[in-house]
Amino acid sequence: MKNSLASLEWIHSTRLLPGDLAMRLPATPFITAFALLVAVTCWTSDSHGAGVAAGAAAEPPGIKVGDKPLINWKTTDGKAVTNAALKGRIVIVDFWATWCKPCMAEAPHMVKLSQDYADKGVSILGVSLDDDSSVIPPVAKAKGFTWPQVLNASQPANPATAWGVSSIPRTFILGPDGELVWSGHPAMIDQPLADAVKKYAAVVTATKKTPEPAAPETAPSIPVVHPVPPPPPAATGPSAALVEARLAAADKDREAKRDIDAYGKYKWIVEHAAGTPSADSAAPRVKEYEANPDFMAALKQSQQEQAASSDLWVAENLIKAGKLDEGRKMLAEVAKKYPDTASGRKAATLVDVGP
Repeated sequence: MKNSLASLEWIHSTRLLPGDLAMRLPATPFITAFALLVAVTCWTSDSHGAGVAAGAAAEPPGIKVGDKPLINWKTTDGKAVTNAALKGRIVIVDFWATWCKPCMAEAPHMVKLSQDYADKGVSILGVSLDDDSSVIPPVAKAKGFTWPQVLNASQPANPATAWGVSSIPRTFILGPDGELVWSGHPAMIDQPLADAVKKYAAVVTATKKTPEPAAPETAPSIPVVHPVPPPPPAATGPSAALVEARLAAADKDREAKRDIDAYGKYKWIVEHAAGTPSADSAAPRVKEYEANPDFMAALKQSQQEQAASSDLWVAENLIKAGKLDEGRKMLAEVAKKYPDTASGRKAATLVDVGP
């Protein structure tokens, strides 16, 4: 062979998503198998209209094993969660997002961990990288997330940046004294978690359920004579500030001729903020783009390139794991299905490598 399939360079295909985060997995045979399940069914497209870039950036500086990271956050329901409140528990800090499809694929695993270790002194704390807290509760309820959630964007100190998170899902295990004992992809957490539970069995504060964070201190309630009207219903959509910021970003993309990015933002505003002034401004832009056949063709091409790139990434991972037949078969499928994309052409080149 000119180049052995087993020695093909493994290239991470990363999606440029909110917060410049790339959803990617470590290069191990186990994760490769896991990646196949996730990528083939979930990574063909995403709602953020982001492009796909080859190559994965290195993890930024963050916390390391042995550190005791500061936790001084507010949950989405306004409760305080601190190192002191979590002391005596083994804590899994899970960075995720509702738009992250690999995170959603890991949801059943996280729920099972919560159930299996609830009486062994283990708590889970979610940190969502969504733009707005309103999208978290319905997804958490649907997936069975019973643990507290923190919105990364609403914290004074950005937890994802402070903890060195550049890819999600990403989990951290803290010991009962708050010391970091492990971090990585949640698909690889089972053994490290079992080891931590065994190590700290004598010191953890075991309970039957994950405790709620302590509520912030409030003044004693004052009895009232007349009925108090109920508070106004909580907003169910994205905040006005978020929508306005996205509209401004869309306008800048349009001015810079980044039309696919602009269209994605305008479309999101129309779908998620209907009836607002921002949606009224975005709607004509969406119609204008959708009435342009050249733009729609370019959009379709971009979407196909995203899908082809994701499938190519999976094929290369299979090959790296030594599953040559499966990898070659998938390369052939990518080449056949996406012949007019760069990834499709690359797949065709790789599948033709022979003696």
